[in-house]
Amino acid sequence: MYDPLEQFNIIQVFKMLPCRFYFPVLDNVSIVGFFTISLFLILIYFLNTFNLKGTIFWECLIAAIVSELKSVLQSNMIFKKQIFLSYLITLFFFILFSNIFGMIPYNVTVTSYFVLSFFFSAITFIGVTLVGLRYHGTNFIKVLLPEGVPFMIALILIPIELISYFSRVLSLSIRLFANMLSGHTLLKILLGFSWVIMTSSYSMVFFGTFPLLVVTSVTFLEHIIAFLQAYIFIVLSSIYFNDVINLH
Repeated sequence: MYDPLEQFNIIQVFKMLPCRFYFPVLDNVSIVGFFTISLFLILIYFLNTFNLKGTIFWECLIAAIVSELKSVLQSNMIFKKQIFLSYLITLFFFILFSNIFGMIPYNVTVTSYFVLSFFFSAITFIGVTLVGLRYHGTNFIKVLLPEGVPFMIALILIPIELISYFSRVLSLSIRLFANMLSGHTLLKILLGFSWVIMTSSYSMVFFGTFPLLVVTSVTFLEHIIAFLQAYIFIVLSSIYFNDVINLH
């Protein structure tokens, strides 16, 4: 009942009856992921199409966030194509929405699953590699071997740089996955501890309020971390794009 990892269980909502072909299982993670994508697309559509009363605040807020992201990303990367900037900002908002929705009670955080976090980092890593090959062709090897390096040092440097280059996909995914998983687990532990104290006896109700105050503070910090993890993800992605475009 008080298992802190219970919130990460994948629950099958219903299974479509197979006829001639196999149909995938619809679970809580896929539903929340689909809902996040749908809400994100609807929000973008309404902000770009309508000028409704009451949306001025949200338009200004999103415009301020996008403007700040542009300035940060452009300071880390020389954009030769605007599509790079559009991709990173879109990825930022999707990860941010996923993290924020995970703070809703009885909801799941899709970014707290390693497979999904790995998918986000893998498509970014593949895109970075393809961009480097598109711009430099065979000269892309310079990302692993700077010019002027002696041959004997190159024999040692190339394997190290190769491991470092491919470890980027793991560093992006593990950072996002671990932070969201640990934060939600900590919240569940603190809530369970507070509930046990408050329900043990009437005299312990007062002492159970102190863990609740800690939970409130941690919840506030989790919202900040939800933003920071999305921010760090795209900043690192922009640095990786900059490395393969401008090389060493």
